[in-house]
Amino acid sequence: MSKLKSSNIKIAQYKLLPFVALLLLMTSCAAWRSPYASRFVTDPPGLGMDKDQFVGIYGAPFRQNVFYDEDNAYCEELIYREKIEHGGTTFTQGEERAINSIFLFKNGKLVSQFQEDDADYQLQLERNRERRLIKEQIDAEKARAAAEQERIAIEKERIKAEKEKKEGGNN
Repeated sequence: MSKLKSSNIKIAQYKLLPFVALLLLMTSCAAWRSPYASRFVTDPPGLGMDKDQFVGIYGAPFRQNVFYDEDNAYCEELIYREKIEHGGTTFTQGEERAINSIFLFKNGKLVSQFQEDDADYQLQLERNRERRLIKEQIDAEKARAAAEQERIAIEKERIKAEKEKKEGGNN
């Protein structure tokens, strides 16, 4: 009897195994996919890093600002722009966004890092969506106008045919 129970438990375990594997796969994919997959979050630079070492690792910046602060320290802001996916899930694509990662170097040493949405990029995306919608509306209106012109032409032909029929019947 206990041998039979043991055998049934093993069979149940083998039947359950594919479901457990599928569950693990789905949760691991969800954990792997990050809505903000910035390379500066996944591989962050350390504060105090030399600017030359930083640029050697991360490459040339998108934009650079240079200035002296109130203590007369030489400051450089290196700005890196990245396109990332925001708001997606494991199985659906999210909205593409651009973020700026801004690194402040004082006298050649990294002292600050922060990220912000690129408002210009977001504005450009919104304008493109609006242009596409306006174009779709214009195309739909053109199609409606063409259909109306065709209906009018058919109606004119019908009226002309009726008029000719009446004139032919009066003669």
